[in-house]
Amino acid sequence: MADLGDITRPDPAVLGELVYSVPGAKNVTKFKCGGFVLGLAINHCMFDGVGAMQFVNSWGETARGVPLSVPPALDRAAVTDAYMRSAVDYFEATRARPSLASTLLITAWSRLPFRAADFGWGPPAAYGPAALPEREVALFLSCAGEGGGVRVLLGLPAAAMAEFERLVDEVIF
Repeated sequence: MADLGDITRPDPAVLGELVYSVPGAKNVTKFKCGGFVLGLAINHCMFDGVGAMQFVNSWGETARGVPLSVPPALDRAAVTDAYMRSAVDYFEATRARPSLASTLLITAWSRLPFRAADFGWGPPAAYGPAALPEREVALFLSCAGEGGGVRVLLGLPAAAMAEFERLVDEVIF
């Protein structure tokens, strides 16, 4: 863990080195202390945040040999040919997406159950993205400790930081 530095202020260059970048590859980085890093790249088409954490937490439950707290939904009766064709029609009709070229994305991951991701060694010491999901983003995460705090990861152009700080001070104080 010492190799990572201050985990409350993640350095994307350091964290990026922990993520194996070949599509479809699986990699677990192990540390001398016995800890490990589990990196996971997902496509938002497959999971939203809740679904991704449900997958990771079920993976941890399986590793610990305990029953799944959320059993998989195996009933495929609702996924008919007509339903799938309807979904395809919907996505074709709504293909146009707004440009995010000059948009600040504000997203809260603070309610996602990261601390439940126990693979047998207890809750994670740290968690979060290895890189920010967008170039201009404010990402809210719960803190890894028990204090109930919130960590905010910001990705803003340097020119926008002063104005962002002023607006936050205006709202909070």
